Amino acid sequence: MNTIKKVICGRNFKFVHCEHKRGIKLGISFTNLLKRNLDFRLVTYILQHPSRYYGTSKRIKGLFFFCYRLFKSLFLDLTKEHVVEVNGYKLLTIPNDLGISSELLLFKTHEPLSTEVLKSELKKGMVCLSVGANIGYYALLERKLVGEEGAVIVIEPSPLSYSCLKNNLHQNGFADVSAFNYAFSCHDGAVPFLMDSQSNLCRVVKENDHCLNDLIIDVRALSLDSFAAQYNLDELDFLRMDVEGYETEIFRGGWRTIDRFKPALFIEVHKSLLGPKLTFEFLQDLQSHGYEVKHYIPRDLDLPLIGSMRDVKEIKISRLLEMLSDNLLPDCFHLFLVQSGEKSITEQADSSSTGDTILNADPRNVMQFFV
Repeated sequence: MNTIKKVICGRNFKFVHCEHKRGIKLGISFTNLLKRNLDFRLVTYILQHPSRYYGTSKRIKGLFFFCYRLFKSLFLDLTKEHVVEVNGYKLLTIPNDLGISSELLLFKTHEPLSTEVLKSELKKGMVCLSVGANIGYYALLERKLVGEEGAVIVIEPSPLSYSCLKNNLHQNGFADVSAFNYAFSCHDGAVPFLMDSQSNLCRVVKENDHCLNDLIIDVRALSLDSFAAQYNLDELDFLRMDVEGYETEIFRGGWRTIDRFKPALFIEVHKSLLGPKLTFEFLQDLQSHGYEVKHYIPRDLDLPLIGSMRDVKEIKISRLLEMLSDNLLPDCFHLFLVQSGEKSITEQADSSSTGDTILNADPRNVMQFFV
């Protein structure tokens, strides 16, 4: 007969201790177990997305992924710090983290399709800037790929994730990675920051966000342009950004730097947080600054057991705008963008003063769809 102790911890009812007849002790929080597996992306994927998005086979794989994750989670003790070996380095996890830490313990990888794209695109000697570095999954991979000849700069606002990030950099001997514990924004100062139970879902809180009963702290913020000036940034080859719907604000404060260096961009775009109108305007801005998509990855497919590299597509921004207007663009997706060879709007403004022709970055006007 199993012996189960039940306690109340805050708002959550937890099964904290269970002794099986074979003497195996498991630390299980039932409510946290459900939260860990029933996150909004999985629920959206399994219950809401019609077959026209990805096909029946992907839906079956998604259901298998959900069941596999639920079963494997029964044998995880997330209350402890763990060391996970991924991509050739060792990564410390955050205790009680229901996000990336549990994912790495379960699958030994995070966003496998984006990881492979990053491996194929980064080269020795490149200078990388990672905004939203979390515990360092991508930062360590970037440092490994660019080598001692290159440079990696990481930004992480969460004090908890930043502490773990610093430990991971130290444990792997990457003392040359520059890490900063503040947020990027469209202005300098301070911004409210949500501390989520899933560390990779922590984010800057915008005016219309509803975060009742959640922990919100103030963190220091700089614009990308201010950061580049303050730290005398003289080269930038690659900019990665995962900031949970705050991407438009960061780009507003960084276009001068981006237009100057023209780095490759790797961005997680959160249509569900931005809304269709802001997503449309953001894609237009990228296009008007001379960028085009090289790799497009739906976030729903960027999961172990579900996606494959055949799901990574090269899609023009104009096509993404069409998909958005037809409500066919997923709630979250990754874009790897490079300069298309066309002039950015900054260069166009310079050219117009000398009589050069200004290219129309987006001839298709579908903005009335969002009005």
